[in-house]
Amino acid sequence: MNNRQRYGEFCKQNPDMSIFLQDWWLDIVYCNDWNYLSVEENQQLIAVLPYYVKHKFGFRTIMPPPLSPVNGFWIAYPQNIGRIKRISLENQVMNDFAKQLENMRLAFYSHQYSFHFQNWLGYYWQGFTQMSKVAYHIDLTQDWDSIEADIHNKTRRVIRTAKENLTVKFNAIDAKTFWDINSKSFSRQNLKVPYPYGIFEHLFNELRSRNKALAISIENSQGQIIACLLAVLNAGVCDALVAGTDTDLRSTNATTLAYYEAIRYAKENSCTLFNFNGSMLQSVETFYRHFGGIQTPYNLIEKRYSTLYSHLRHLKHGV
Repeated sequence: MNNRQRYGEFCKQNPDMSIFLQDWWLDIVYCNDWNYLSVEENQQLIAVLPYYVKHKFGFRTIMPPPLSPVNGFWIAYPQNIGRIKRISLENQVMNDFAKQLENMRLAFYSHQYSFHFQNWLGYYWQGFTQMSKVAYHIDLTQDWDSIEADIHNKTRRVIRTAKENLTVKFNAIDAKTFWDINSKSFSRQNLKVPYPYGIFEHLFNELRSRNKALAISIENSQGQIIACLLAVLNAGVCDALVAGTDTDLRSTNATTLAYYEAIRYAKENSCTLFNFNGSMLQSVETFYRHFGGIQTPYNLIEKRYSTLYSHLRHLKHGV
């Protein structure tokens, strides 16, 4: 069994593993060019950290892949592990990964970890830095009336109006149409889409073939698609991934309705959690918060190994 096969078996043995760390997802977003670090016990994998090394201007860096709100490592915790031993295991795993990363002659490491993983002390002790970021999620184990009651009054009014004037369709939009609308959202801000169409199309179609895609399109009275949302369904979790609005037919109500219908669909299809996979932009945060989501911190973990790279990165990005 080769390394990739071992990783695939690890994924199968951990059905609650984040979809964004699963082997087939990594094959797509990394274009089959990825590897992983591992921690083993008794010749069994107990933790994995998938990565792709980017080479540019003589620097080697590990950065988050496109279309993947969660990166970093995954630990296969023993059943019924207690809190004290859990933290001890996490610290051991971080210590092992820190040493392996140190040996890779990197200039920079950066990954966004799941909000489920809050302990980063093991990395701190090895010189890594942490930035708290904020996302929102909705607990779908509540009854629907409670979920709706938590939605802001203004947002509820917007949804009622949108329902009267717009049509919602589920999994009726193709990858190219979705991409074209999504691209307009970036064009409106004079930004380039941060992922290539080829990767998006492959991922969109693969999610469909695995019955893990929720692609919602919103149409106006003329049958024109004015907004769309792609969410990912896996292991009882619904993750909002990509949304777009036709700037020529822009309607805030359409985007609001798309998210509302995604939450409702996830609830009706036995999901226990809806993740907005939030933004730190103030306007986007307000939009998510008004759905009644729970504010949830998650960790951006980084380490700068090269002073020169850090200086150049600061000149370009200001960080």
